[in-house]
Amino acid sequence: MPSSVLRAVVAGVVVACAAAPAASAQSKPKAKSAAKSAAKSATKPAAKPSASRKAAAKKPAARRPAPRGARAPEPVVRAAADDSAAAREARAAFARYTEAFNAGRDLEATAFYSDDSRFHWVEDGRLAYTSAAMIRESVAQVRKLFPTMAFDPGDVRTTVFGRDAVQLTVPFSQRLVDGGGVESRFEGSMTLSLTKSSGSWRAIAGHTSLRRPGAR
Repeated sequence: MPSSVLRAVVAGVVVACAAAPAASAQSKPKAKSAAKSAAKSATKPAAKPSASRKAAAKKPAARRPAPRGARAPEPVVRAAADDSAAAREARAAFARYTEAFNAGRDLEATAFYSDDSRFHWVEDGRLAYTSAAMIRESVAQVRKLFPTMAFDPGDVRTTVFGRDAVQLTVPFSQRLVDGGGVESRFEGSMTLSLTKSSGSWRAIAGHTSLRRPGAR
């Protein structure tokens, strides 16, 4: 915060605190007169409700009809054990992606990533990819170094935001084997934001973070 703004804020607080006791002192006479009038009104009997008020109280409030053509509101966020059609379809799309990737069908697997201009992917606190094309290129380069890549997802947690918007949260482990047979392993978690377009579920945004060695 700039020092000039900070001084203004401090000054405002000081002025407000200084004005508070004065305002409180001025309000004491008014408070006494208000207390007297309240005591007088408390001794008066309450007025009986009129017949028209009694009839109005008995009538239920009229419900306004919904406008024609109005759509029902989207369901509130549902999570984890949700078994809606959107959740099942999104999980099935992710399962197809996993199967294709592990079989080495990279073009088929990376079709899971949306070509939407809003696509982005974050890795370990940094924006790593801003298009699906960048991910496809990266997968192709890694495949040259590691001909064998095995992706093993854990239990998929599903959060449904609407009929065409689902988030998947997935713990995973991955095994890489280079051309010389040297194996590498790592594990972490990922989140995938999926949208449905033209009948297909694709990832429009995602995030991965790797677990540090020794972390629980």
